[in-house]
Amino acid sequence: MIKQLKKFHEWRELIIWIILVLMILLFFNYIFYIIEKAQSDYIGDDSNITINSAIEEDSADVDLEPRELLDDSEIKIVSDESSKNFEVWNSDVKIGDIKRRFPSQIEIFKRIKNNLYIGAVYKERGDYVLFEGPNEIYRLNLEDNSLADVLSGDCLVSDISPNERYIASLESFYVGEEKKIYLNIRSIGGVFADRTFQIAEEYGAAGNAYFSEDGNRIFYEAAFNNPDREEFAMFMVDLETGEQGQVGGNDSYNKTKEWAENN
Repeated sequence: MIKQLKKFHEWRELIIWIILVLMILLFFNYIFYIIEKAQSDYIGDDSNITINSAIEEDSADVDLEPRELLDDSEIKIVSDESSKNFEVWNSDVKIGDIKRRFPSQIEIFKRIKNNLYIGAVYKERGDYVLFEGPNEIYRLNLEDNSLADVLSGDCLVSDISPNERYIASLESFYVGEEKKIYLNIRSIGGVFADRTFQIAEEYGAAGNAYFSEDGNRIFYEAAFNNPDREEFAMFMVDLETGEQGQVGGNDSYNKTKEWAENN
């Protein structure tokens, strides 16, 4: 009888120990589960942030949902007598006002998707002007009828990249008696140029700069800016490498847009 009781106690202790071990294992498994779940939740949140950031960065390049091209035939830009104050209308809806310091001309500069880029240029620019273009750009969004200031400054705007990220302009200034001309590529809405390329010093004027269809190159023209010596040259800038070189002479005058569309 005593032996049987002893064996019973031994088995009971063994069972208790087994139960305790199982409970400890279950406890640690639960702890590991909680830790892994917390880590997976954190990684999941971080991935969402990365994906959302990528979407925001690429939103200017790719339409996530193809949008219908809206009609722009009812857009009107109405000037007062001074040619300094302008009203922008879409049909019978007034979108906004554009105010200028000097008498100006304002017209549609370029359309990309449902954005109309409006260019403003001073009326009086002198008699001998080789290259033209606005010095201020505004963006009219046809989807929400909003009007925004894109670029203001003493520059000659030539083109806006197909992905609507960059704007190309020519800017000049004097260092002593020497005139320096630069082709500036800046982010739309940016204050400073992202990339700057100096025009060869022998040329006194430059313009007609156009992005290639893929946005990786830009073509521009340069001239001596001398009525007695009207010589032109076309240059191509590789925006990825920063290298530039001449691709045409007088025979390529006023053909940079054609080159940009086909090269």
